[in-house]
Amino acid sequence: MLVPLELSLIAMRKGYVSPQLALGWRIAGYIAEFFDGLGQIRLAAGTQGDAALGLTIMCQRHNNALPVTVARGARPWDVFAFHYLSGTALKFTAVRRLVDLPREIHELEYRF
Repeated sequence: MLVPLELSLIAMRKGYVSPQLALGWRIAGYIAEFFDGLGQIRLAAGTQGDAALGLTIMCQRHNNALPVTVARGARPWDVFAFHYLSGTALKFTAVRRLVDLPREIHELEYRF
């Protein structure tokens, strides 16, 4: 499987590549491209996990001084980005059946 270099470096820190990790990496890349960097962006993740880790590592790579906030309680989005200068907010919601691993895979996790 071919993995982009930046995602590969993130995966080496974590030890594996998961759909949520790739999702956090890609969303952070999209936001950085959309706003020309992550400098004035405030990011929030719906849950603590691999997606939040991918966002955090990408923020560190782009020298974003603001940490990724993990939301308390249920939110209608998975990742929320707010750009201070323009007042623009972006909400990202993942399609669960496409990014979550099957239950059978989660049951094997304890063996590793």
